[in-house]
Amino acid sequence: MGLNGPAFAGYGNALAAYLMGSAEDVLTPVAPGTGDPIPFVSDGEGETTKLTESGVIVQRWKTVFVAGGTRPIVGDKFTFGGETWQVSQTDPDRCAGSDWPNMLTLVGHARQASSR
Repeated sequence: MGLNGPAFAGYGNALAAYLMGSAEDVLTPVAPGTGDPIPFVSDGEGETTKLTESGVIVQRWKTVFVAGGTRPIVGDKFTFGGETWQVSQTDPDRCAGSDWPNMLTLVGHARQASSR
C-alpha cells in the first residue's frame, strides 16, 4: 500500500509551520546581490570535535529544510544567528507537494575550543 503523497506533505507542512513559530528564520546570502534570504526550519544541529596538535578544534553543523523552489548548492554561504554557514550537502525532500522541498546540511567555520 502506497502513501498518499499530498496528504503526507500536508502533515509535513503543518509540522514545519509549527516549528517555524511566530518569527521566521532565514538564511541570508553572504555575497550581496546573490539572492533573497531563504526561510528555513531547523531539523537538528550539533558539533564535532577533533583533537589536533594545536588543541581541540570544534565544528558546528546544522540540518535545515528550506522553503521555496530555490535550491542552494554545495559551497553557498549564508549567515544566520551572527554566524556564517556553508552548504556541505543538499538533498531533495521526497514528500510530494511539500512547501519545504530541500534539506541542507550546513557547517560553521571550525574554531579552537575555548578553555574553561
